Amino acid sequence: MNKFNSLLNIADILLGPKGCEWDKKQSFESLKKYFIEEVYELVDAIDLKDDINILEELGDVLYLVIFLTKLAETKNKFNMDGVIQNISDKLIRRHPHVFADVKVESVDDIVKNWEKIKKEEKADKSSKDLVHSFPKSMPIFSKMQKIIRILKNKNLIEKPKIKLNEKEIQDQLVNLIIHAQMSDIDIDKILKDKLKNLLESEKITGDDLEA
Repeated sequence: MNKFNSLLNIADILLGPKGCEWDKKQSFESLKKYFIEEVYELVDAIDLKDDINILEELGDVLYLVIFLTKLAETKNKFNMDGVIQNISDKLIRRHPHVFADVKVESVDDIVKNWEKIKKEEKADKSSKDLVHSFPKSMPIFSKMQKIIRILKNKNLIEKPKIKLNEKEIQDQLVNLIIHAQMSDIDIDKILKDKLKNLLESEKITGDDLEA
């Protein structure tokens, strides 16, 4: 904890009167691209099973969380105690089988409880525009995978009759992209249209999309 407090102090110094002028000019908006970039670099390190780089990238992501929180603190919006308290409360609330007396028999029970609690938490946001329930920067393929996961959990989608391995899926995806490109078909537009249709036809709510 002393090292964490030291890191908080470093952020305070950088944002203080004698700190870094670049740091002091930053905002949530200006730091978005750096946050996304650091997360992608962390994912790359995980994919490569590169522990040294995972350690480094986790530090970069952690500091950006601290830096953003400190920026919010300078605007009297919220502080680190609030961020930590919020996630602590959420973790305890969503793990009643650990922190309360709820009984579970399997991982499936844990997931079902998580989803039930999540929906109760988000009840006041159920009218949220579904299109805006996704982060704008989330790749369209990631959005589609999230929708498929929800449909699977709701038993609204059948398993494919033919099971493909990763290489076969890769080859088919590349082949489809090639065909689309040769036919001047916008794949992003196709997927966005399909995403919209799925949201409208399968009664997926804003609560289903919330993390």
